[in-house]
Amino acid sequence: MEIEIWMKRKGFTVVGIQRALEFANHGTVSNTLAGRKHNRKVLQYLLTKGCPARYLDLPEDMREAA
Repeated sequence: MEIEIWMKRKGFTVVGIQRALEFANHGTVSNTLAGRKHNRKVLQYLLTKGCPARYLDLPEDMREAA
């Protein structure tokens, strides 16, 4: 997955994102990265950190804004 390569190059980890967003566990972040969920906090965090929108499975309304 391209998102994993981007994260590795930029020094981001699932647990690091989890902690930054103050989530209780990493499941929400992992599921969002895998496209199983669309947690808007995770997606917005990645976009604000410079992640290309094409690497993310964005909901329709977020695609239009990206």
